[in-house]
Amino acid sequence: MSSGATVNVIRSRVVGGVTVKEVVGSPSVRQFVEAVDEIYQDRPTIMVVWDFTHGSPGELRSEDLRRIAGHVRRSAALRANGRTAMIAPGDLAYGMGRVLEVLRELEELPLEFRVFRTATEAAEWLGIEGLMDV
Repeated sequence: MSSGATVNVIRSRVVGGVTVKEVVGSPSVRQFVEAVDEIYQDRPTIMVVWDFTHGSPGELRSEDLRRIAGHVRRSAALRANGRTAMIAPGDLAYGMGRVLEVLRELEELPLEFRVFRTATEAAEWLGIEGLMDV
């Protein structure tokens, strides 16, 4: 890969009981669906963080968000009363997060979802210290 190539990936790690999905570049719709599905495999964590600090929603459209919400709905009982925070410093990702907040309510998902501009705000809501260390 050349040094100027754009990487479009969703990196995943679980640390301290928190699943962190780091979005880099503009991953495809398929990559987002797979990343959501991964959350519910094995032992899903109650807390999930989607970090868009180095990425954007790229190709995702409103119908894609509805489809992803449907995936979450089918498995949400595994994370009942869970919390998902989205860190979205950019306007496009933040706007998508606001749409997801509304979809969560419309789909009546049994978990909380909030979008924040900074990791500090997300950490306060989740009740986690040192979120960026997670």
